Amino acid sequence: MKIRRITDWVLKEFPLRNQLSFDNAKLINHKNLTNQLTKVLVCADYDRFNFELAKKHNANLIISHHPMFINHQDLKSDAFIAKAYQDFYQNNRSFLVLHTAYDFSPNGAHSYFFKLLKIKKFDPNPINHYYRFEIDCSLEQLISDLKKIEYIDQVQYLSTAKFKKKLKKGLICLGSGYSSDQLDLELFKQYDLLITGDLKWSSWINAINHEINVIDIGHHVESIFIDHIGELLVEKFHDQLEPKQLILGHSQFKIIKR
Repeated sequence: MKIRRITDWVLKEFPLRNQLSFDNAKLINHKNLTNQLTKVLVCADYDRFNFELAKKHNANLIISHHPMFINHQDLKSDAFIAKAYQDFYQNNRSFLVLHTAYDFSPNGAHSYFFKLLKIKKFDPNPINHYYRFEIDCSLEQLISDLKKIEYIDQVQYLSTAKFKKKLKKGLICLGSGYSSDQLDLELFKQYDLLITGDLKWSSWINAINHEINVIDIGHHVESIFIDHIGELLVEKFHDQLEPKQLILGHSQFKIIKR
């Protein structure tokens, strides 16, 4: 099977034209697409570990959630990024980044997250990048359910937050989704809680000042991309993609908290 068969299908499912304006989702090394697929590596970040993994398994297609850079100057100033991009062309590897084209697709990150959390009532169409969902449980039960998801390594919320005894409706934006924009704050206040990640200190202060009930589940949760894309590839190309041709590049590090 040629590499193009996979990239064409993936890009039909998650068109790059749908990425957010700031993003750098793209396909690198188009000339390589006519080659036969050796192996495909799926990862959340193409870091040093996945760089070595691609070389070890001779993967000639890499599908990554995050881009290696947003600022194009990093391609010149960051030695590792420059080395990785040189390797794409020297060793015939195509590099496909989906990022927000995947995150905000109706069949992308949030739909898969709701499936993992066993939430059936949700709107696949976001408001200002926030997805609405319905639940009927306590905060304690929700946190317990969140912690059952493999990639949620933290759950944080404010001691001053005033959560209802029974949570009924919420918003979620995976990744770094907190906003201090007045229109977004007005939206948050219409719901029992907001789930997102990577809150900065200034965002916590903003949440205190505006009485926003926000839960921070970190950024590592976006590694659900690896499992989801892997499942989709197996389902679509089950008769053409051998198990040994699919490499799942899970993180090889942990951030130690003491």
